[in-house]
Amino acid sequence: HNTLKMKIFSNEVKIGLLAAIALALAFWGYKFIQGRNLLKRSNIYYVEYDNVSLLKLSTPVTINGVQVGFVSEIQPVMSKDNVLVTLSLEKDVRIPKSTLAELREEGFMGGKSVALRYKAPCSGGDCAQSGDYIQGRVFGMLGSMVSPDELDTYLSIVQSGLKGILDSLNRQLLSKDAQGPLAESLRDLQG
Repeated sequence: HNTLKMKIFSNEVKIGLLAAIALALAFWGYKFIQGRNLLKRSNIYYVEYDNVSLLKLSTPVTINGVQVGFVSEIQPVMSKDNVLVTLSLEKDVRIPKSTLAELREEGFMGGKSVALRYKAPCSGGDCAQSGDYIQGRVFGMLGSMVSPDELDTYLSIVQSGLKGILDSLNRQLLSKDAQGPLAESLRDLQG
């Protein structure tokens, strides 16, 4: 009779332990899907933006195109009419205090990323510490795709292309020798 009680107690303990392990794994899995690995330590940095335009949790944080972390939290700051974004970076990644966190469009489908930019790597006292605030800047679609240095070049290319198209349309539609229904309609309207 005593062995039967021990067997029942033993099964109850096993079921309880299994349930506790399953809950712990489910919690860890949920956090892992959100981008947080509870088993890996990280540095936390804060950035304030005017508008994050649908930035999501787990958005990648990159340095020179290499992912070094993710967005772990997004909160509105009502007193400043800003949005506070928490960046979680790998523990061994050190960034200067002057780092700029650029919120960029990744494509036409609305994907985002946070690119960390700085002039030179840090060493010692000029490195930001976990918990520090860094400066943020938001780039629109065009700013994300073209650097400000190249913008004038691209605009001149587009301008010359548009000029050629407009000249061609003028010749085809507005010249005295122009043929076709659209050219005739324009001549009739002018008359």
